[in-house]
Amino acid sequence: MDFFDTPNNIDLNMSIIQNTKEDDYIFYSKIDEKTLHFTDKINILEEIQNRDSYEHNVCLDYNFFLNDIKNSYKDNDSIRHQFSVDLERCDVYLNRHIVKDKKKIINYLDNKYSDDLVVKIMMLTTQALLGLPFQIIFNNIIINDYYLAENNNNKESYKIVINTQDNAIKFKAYKEFRIFKLNGAECQNLYKVFIKLDFSLEDKSYVLFNIKINKY
Repeated sequence: MDFFDTPNNIDLNMSIIQNTKEDDYIFYSKIDEKTLHFTDKINILEEIQNRDSYEHNVCLDYNFFLNDIKNSYKDNDSIRHQFSVDLERCDVYLNRHIVKDKKKIINYLDNKYSDDLVVKIMMLTTQALLGLPFQIIFNNIIINDYYLAENNNNKESYKIVINTQDNAIKFKAYKEFRIFKLNGAECQNLYKVFIKLDFSLEDKSYVLFNIKINKY
């Protein structure tokens, strides 16, 4: 049995802490795959002005999600290269073990899975994983002078967790962004945006995309 096959017993702190009230509720939407707008025309910024916190669940079609990522790359070699590069840009955990050694994790994957499956796992462990969620949030901020960017105040704001137990390969990803506007030369942070992705390679029906927003 390989080192990564035995789950580590650590708390990865994938929760999102918010001050919620009993009357807060969660929005559910589908996405127009051509425009990436919510089909129910919800305006995120209008809604958050009327409540202390905002939460939104979106079910993304699995194939639409994967094809969007796949189209970011020219071939399998480019995916493998980007996987090696991005391992240093986010915290990747495999069965709750932090992944730091590129050669070790690549050898583990290559020895355990088929080439096609290894490439898929690597593709989903690059920053391209967040391309579609970022664009969905951006497209649903309907004010031209508002911007969306990474939350640089938190160096541990991007995590990818892979679980290969129970004969399944499950992914969870967590990322923090911020919504801001420019006042002349100054940047004014307005909202913290927390996103989570949750999906399994065995369940090819959907990807759960959760959005939570707090005021700065």
